[in-house]
Amino acid sequence: MRTKLTADDRDDLYERLTSLAASYGASTVRVHAQDIEDAEDRAGICVRCGGAFDRERATARYCSTRCRVAAHRDRLAADSRTCAICNATFSGRGAATTCSDACRNDAFRISLAASTRGVTLG
Repeated sequence: MRTKLTADDRDDLYERLTSLAASYGASTVRVHAQDIEDAEDRAGICVRCGGAFDRERATARYCSTRCRVAAHRDRLAADSRTCAICNATFSGRGAATTCSDACRNDAFRISLAASTRGVTLG
């Protein structure tokens, strides 16, 4: 997805290039159309916070590690489950049915006792 730069963004780009050139001792800067196209290709909008950022990779979706990790935690929180043993709400991985090691051990003991009697845990 290509994002077009606004006039303000182009002015900011020109100012950044001018200051960069000045730091190398150049007195003038020529901005080519290719420079602006490259900047447009790198421009991205963060999926989580909506902020603009320069992409290092074409597939980048987040402006920072903080936004990427927060989005991952948001996805985990959205996938909340209820523990089969204590009925607590938790977010877990894969097919987890218990909230903790203690509840998992209790579930194992219950299923072990039930299997000897021919009963299954629902």
